[in-house]
Amino acid sequence: MIFYMKNIETKLNDAVKLLLNQALPNEQELLNAYEDLKAIFNCSVFQGSLFEIIRSLKKNLFYQHLKLDTDPQFLKAVLNKSNDHGLIKKLWNSSEIHYSQQEKTVLKQRFHILVSLSLLDKNLEDLKNKANGKGGLINPQEFFQIYFKDLETLKEALSSESLSIKNINWFLDSDLFQLISCTSYFFGLKLMDFYETLLQKVEINTNEDFFEHRKVLKKAIKENSFFYQKFDTILINLNKELASNVRSNDSSKPTHCYTCISKKFSKLNKLSPIAKEALINNLKKYINTPTMTTFNQ
Repeated sequence: MIFYMKNIETKLNDAVKLLLNQALPNEQELLNAYEDLKAIFNCSVFQGSLFEIIRSLKKNLFYQHLKLDTDPQFLKAVLNKSNDHGLIKKLWNSSEIHYSQQEKTVLKQRFHILVSLSLLDKNLEDLKNKANGKGGLINPQEFFQIYFKDLETLKEALSSESLSIKNINWFLDSDLFQLISCTSYFFGLKLMDFYETLLQKVEINTNEDFFEHRKVLKKAIKENSFFYQKFDTILINLNKELASNVRSNDSSKPTHCYTCISKKFSKLNKLSPIAKEALINNLKKYINTPTMTTFNQ
């Protein structure tokens, strides 16, 4: 049984209504488990307690009875509260907890997202240190302050239930994206791989959604130097996968309906084109490019 993409509170309410329509001898026990489950999703997850919380989630009678492990949003809601990719990896590899295939996919996606963000953070810090004190830049700290703000905004978005096309548009239009695309030899993160990761959390339900995403890509190509066709192929493949999943579902079931992030991205002061060009030229001049290619191997 799958409760399609609503927020967790709404899903639990729908689930308990379904439960109350059944004549079950252990109804009160299930209702108590329902209250325990709500407490799990409402609690603040500290890194050290995440393992125990997920174990409690999996053992919860209400969670088991309604087969909520087939809906990845429940586990995802808990995992999104952790930014420790090492801890996620331990959970993923744990032999103590049995995960459904959907839950394994969520663990894998969260791990890859956190590793990518950690790598971005490290690459930005290294790049800032290399640029610091070099000729041609008066104060590189001011430049990188904007990039790190973009990164924090990205982290916040990726800790939400899902992304919207506005989030994708923001990222492709961000100073951070342009920096990575212009200095790709330095970053261990491959933009195409990261774009594919972002699309796993985004709303693409109809042909209209698909074509809106293509418009966003075409707009981005005019402003950034990256190969549009490769990005477009990723989008097309995901669209085919979603279409296949919808066809395989019973026709009485609703199609996926991802919840957009309600909180808007903060309006940051973007770097001017001249300032960005000065920074990129400076980095290309002072960074030993050949040694940086090892990051992408």
